[in-house]
Amino acid sequence: MKHISSFLLLTFPLIFFICISQKSFSAETSDRVLIILKEYYISAGIQSMSTNEAILMKQTLENAGFDVDIASASGRKFLIGRVTLESDYKLGEVNVDNYSGFMITCSSLGMNISSDLSQVPAFGEAYSKPEEVAFAQKIVDSGKPIAAQGKGVVILAEAGVLKGKKYSYMRDLQVDEAIYGGQDVVKDGNIMTSSFCPDHGPKDQTVKLTEALIAEIQK
Repeated sequence: MKHISSFLLLTFPLIFFICISQKSFSAETSDRVLIILKEYYISAGIQSMSTNEAILMKQTLENAGFDVDIASASGRKFLIGRVTLESDYKLGEVNVDNYSGFMITCSSLGMNISSDLSQVPAFGEAYSKPEEVAFAQKIVDSGKPIAAQGKGVVILAEAGVLKGKKYSYMRDLQVDEAIYGGQDVVKDGNIMTSSFCPDHGPKDQTVKLTEALIAEIQK
């Protein structure tokens, strides 16, 4: 009996360690999604988010069983009302191979765009940081699913990855060889785009876009 007890005491920790190790390994890739916070060129140490878009994305992904990391070009903290959302990483620190999917937010700062589309800046004006554009190119080159909303779609356009692809935006960006697909959620291969986040248009498409990404990852 003592031999049996000793055997159980020795084997149980080993089994437990193997189970934990397998779970940790799967969480690094197949169960992990990165949310990229779209930034503007300002110098404040803490930036104010105008909507709860990123939080909605994070909650929807976590409810589907994914682990979620947050990244931004600067790696700063972002303030949503009284809630602080921290960047886990700078984009330059992120390994694309560690994630099964990616989301780019509409915006990170308190610069609400009016539903009057005449007030939306034209494509080609200074929208995106170089780090955001370069990282979008890496994602598409990796063949992994990516979803972008609102001004996040412009990052994809500036990265040149919408060539020959259908996309959604508040209006036609008139990007060479890209195909404007209207303002609803649009999927073309493993690239998903939508036009409106909270407070930035007539309807919030955040959850619908996130669910489209989840479905693509789980295919």
